[in-house]
Amino acid sequence: NNMKKLSLIFIMLCLGMMVYAQKDTVNVQGLYESGGTYGTLNVAIETAVAAGTINNTVFKLTPYEVYVLSRSIYMDHGQNLEIVAPKPGTDQNSAPPQIVWTEEGIDRQYIIQSYGDIVMKNIWVRYSDALGNKVSGAITFENQDEANDPEEGYFEGCLFDYCGIGAESAGAFCIKGDHYEGTYKNCYWRNNSDNHFRYYGRGVSFPY
Repeated sequence: NNMKKLSLIFIMLCLGMMVYAQKDTVNVQGLYESGGTYGTLNVAIETAVAAGTINNTVFKLTPYEVYVLSRSIYMDHGQNLEIVAPKPGTDQNSAPPQIVWTEEGIDRQYIIQSYGDIVMKNIWVRYSDALGNKVSGAITFENQDEANDPEEGYFEGCLFDYCGIGAESAGAFCIKGDHYEGTYKNCYWRNNSDNHFRYYGRGVSFPY
């Protein structure tokens, strides 16, 4: 009888942990779904930040879509970002969604500037603007405060494409944190070179 009670308590604890661990999913419309709107991903993320739900939210992007950033994505201390898409299949319609820059002349040094952690799955980050022009930007991990150390990045099934020398003369990823722990699983870097074609592009590196 005691064993049954213990088993029931254990099951309830497990279920409670599963419910607690589950995040809310926000489906974000891309450029074509939204009728040509820039910044849909920016707005979705900023809305969650303002609501205080950013750490409990997964942003799900649509396959074979394009997401044009209208400004840098900024994560403050203690804010974590998770962006995912379905695993690609064998046809073009299932291709990873692309994140690109607006062609407007704004500060485009940081695609993401994070003082928190980042998770990204099945996303194609193209370091160029919507017209195909290369932009020297980076996904940058800043130094977290002591309470949230270390800085963590988890990237799975992602493509990092067409990056020149990144922000602050680093690579596609600019690591400024003291204790960065990065996991890159089945990721691919391609077409990375600086604009003068004098240097190979850098995948994950530190500021110059």
